[in-house]
Amino acid sequence: MQTETIEITGLPLGTKSALEEVGRSRGKMFADYLRDLIQTDLSPQNDIARMATDPQIQAELRAIEQEFAVAEADGLERE
Repeated sequence: MQTETIEITGLPLGTKSALEEVGRSRGKMFADYLRDLIQTDLSPQNDIARMATDPQIQAELRAIEQEFAVAEADGLERE
């Protein structure tokens, strides 16, 4: 597996030590904790979860439900 290296600058003082502490509290080394955070955030399941709770998407789904409620009233079965 190929990997990449990331360097992050411009974070407020204390950010690294705070992340190190959180990582330790979860039984992980600093780099492992950050790697897990990044990989989890990029996970396709998280995209689906974000979409499911997005207010705009929820509104669109409600509009679609209302639109198809008429078809249901016409006797078409729902799947």
